[in-house]
Amino acid sequence: MWMTNVGVAICLMAAGANAQTRDQAAAAGNQYRQGEPEVLPRPVAPRSPGSVAAENFRAAYARAGNPRIMIFWNREFGEEVSSSYRQGVHAEAQTDERTTVAATSGGAEVTKSTHSSLDASSGTERVPTARYNAVDVNTNNDIESAFIESLTSNGARLIDRSMAIRTTRGARSAGAEPNLQALETDAALGRADILLEVLQNSAPGTPTGAVFKVVIKDLRQARVLASFTSAGIPPAGPRPLVAGPGGFVRAAPTGTSPYGVGVELANQSMMAMSQVIRR
Repeated sequence: MWMTNVGVAICLMAAGANAQTRDQAAAAGNQYRQGEPEVLPRPVAPRSPGSVAAENFRAAYARAGNPRIMIFWNREFGEEVSSSYRQGVHAEAQTDERTTVAATSGGAEVTKSTHSSLDASSGTERVPTARYNAVDVNTNNDIESAFIESLTSNGARLIDRSMAIRTTRGARSAGAEPNLQALETDAALGRADILLEVLQNSAPGTPTGAVFKVVIKDLRQARVLASFTSAGIPPAGPRPLVAGPGGFVRAAPTGTSPYGVGVELANQSMMAMSQVIRR
């Protein structure tokens, strides 16, 4: 009987020791080291300015009722109210000259014959509105495509200018000399709420050789909401260390492609619109 009580006591002591060991292990698992300060959680990576601009734009755009946006790419909604036309005459002259050489007993006889013709035509042509392209066609297309894709991917309702003009009420009865400015105005007022002008000017030293002026206008109130000029260069982020001739150095800033310029212009435009558009 005495031996049985001793065994029971030993078992109870062992169970208590095991429980204490488990508690100590659990407590140690909750700390980096005994008696040392707690380890700080890993900091959250900062968000890119582009993602912040896109999120702010989506929220403001929804609150404003998803207004329709018409883009004037390298085209200004100017003060001209009528189209100009000019009468022209086109003339083209052609001259054919033939030389014949005939051998005779007295030498060579040369005979020349000339035939001339004149083609003339007349007509009327519209005086085009001047558009200055500071970049070549391929670069311009890359920038414009990236700009439009960035806006549409964030929910912007973009209205095509050419389609809007062609489908206006007065387009079919415009005649041989249509007033394009009037049709353009009717199309903008009837199909869009916001006008987004993107103009370009030459600027050596920038990624594309141009700077871009962006103007945001409220068509309903004939009011300029915002305007800024940018080369489309993204904000500089932290540059990693790379191996150099004398040790580790900061990596050189990366260049910006035409597509990247278009994305950055769209980000800046979305940030601007998120601050000014209202229902």
